[in-house]
Amino acid sequence: MKPVILLLILMLLVPPGTGSRAQRYVEIREIARWGHGNWQVRKVENTHFQMRNCEIWTGGDGIGTLRLTVGDGGADASLTYQPVVFRGMPLPMTDQDDFLMLFDGKPNWIAAEVTISEWVDDWEMFRVDASLSNEGVAEAVQNLRDANTLLVGTQGRGKPHVIDTFLLDGFTATWLKAGEWCGFDPEKRFRTL
Repeated sequence: MKPVILLLILMLLVPPGTGSRAQRYVEIREIARWGHGNWQVRKVENTHFQMRNCEIWTGGDGIGTLRLTVGDGGADASLTYQPVVFRGMPLPMTDQDDFLMLFDGKPNWIAAEVTISEWVDDWEMFRVDASLSNEGVAEAVQNLRDANTLLVGTQGRGKPHVIDTFLLDGFTATWLKAGEWCGFDPEKRFRTL
């Protein structure tokens, strides 16, 4: 049998999506984007899981990124800080550090609820982030709305080590827009699925 005919027969016998090469790719599609002050908000859809969420963020351009993600209807909120990492340099924080959040220069109990994680990405770069979810996020949102600045870093032996400073002008406006786009009341606590 000729190779082309054999290939055609195999293609007919193997149902679509079951072959080893058949992978289902996840596409994140941006539906809307808006910015105010130092903050951006976008509504995105995960086409694989048919889910939508809103992402609010600031940073980048040489500093770390602070990102708040909330699902449709206010489900599964999370707050993540990811510092800039340079190849061959030590990580700015590790999973052994105590995380520090200073709203207008004042420490906050929320930092004790943050989890620091380290991993290696697809390009074999070491990465680190600090994340907070659900109930802690509601408290963080209130602080982000009330304060003018947020300093993030680590608390080690001796004095604190500040990694990044975020200006909070524009946060409340983007937070309210996220509530409008993702169908949740920005004044209420989050729910979990």
